[in-house]
Amino acid sequence: MPRIVPGISPAEAAAELLRRDEARKDPAKFTEFVFPFKPARHHRLMLSVLNEALHGGQDRILLCAPPGHGKSHYTSIVFPAYCLGVKKEFRLIAATHTSDLANKWSRRVRAAVGGDQFRRLFDFGLQPNSQAVERWETTA
Repeated sequence: MPRIVPGISPAEAAAELLRRDEARKDPAKFTEFVFPFKPARHHRLMLSVLNEALHGGQDRILLCAPPGHGKSHYTSIVFPAYCLGVKKEFRLIAATHTSDLANKWSRRVRAAVGGDQFRRLFDFGLQPNSQAVERWETTA
């Protein structure tokens, strides 16, 4: 149900609706909307390739970049959160060499999906009774 926000102009409301629409279609815009940072050019390229794969354009991706360039962050935290918003029926598995690392990423994805910005975009969030780090569900 739409909310009425006092003091917002029609132009501001239209700009916010456009920003949300872009964030639902573009994982780089999603990153800016949900996370507190703006992706660099190489991050936008990674997200673009991942988004193409999400929509059936690629079935294999090899991502090579030096350490510290955001590969893990974007592929294991940002993009999984975006996938869950865009493809509500998806089930994701985080597989790593240690369970601690998988749990770390799971916590971060779960925090994004449970946040207000994610809910504003996709109109759903975390299932309140299913929040264990190893296994959690959305309300979708």
